[in-house]
Amino acid sequence: MAVTFADYLQNYRLKIAKKWLEETELTIKEIAARLKYTNSQNFIRFFKKKEQVTPGEYRKKFS
Repeated sequence: MAVTFADYLQNYRLKIAKKWLEETELTIKEIAARLKYTNSQNFIRFFKKKEQVTPGEYRKKFS
């Protein structure tokens, strides 16, 4: 089954976001901006839809 470019990009962004949440002190807003989200709330909604937790809740698991 082929993966569309949009799906590939979303999966890549999610992978990078998780890595940064685990390994850096970047804020959620900084991560969203670096991943080219124009609105951090869009990033938070996307992350929660994919991971069933917010980026902040995800980060707490690793602190």
